[in-house]
Amino acid sequence: MQKIRWGIIGCGNVTEVKSGPAFYKLENSELIAVMRRNSDLAKDFSI
Repeated sequence: MQKIRWGIIGCGNVTEVKSGPAFYKLENSELIAVMRRNSDLAKDFSI
């Protein structure tokens, strides 16, 4: 199966608590980009 590469625009609290953890549980998926107004918080989320 082909790997799904995805990015998130707007990594706020909802993404950190709800959708973000769900995406990490998906098989064959890879987070490749995040966008957030605060670059330090975007870096924290992407790690």
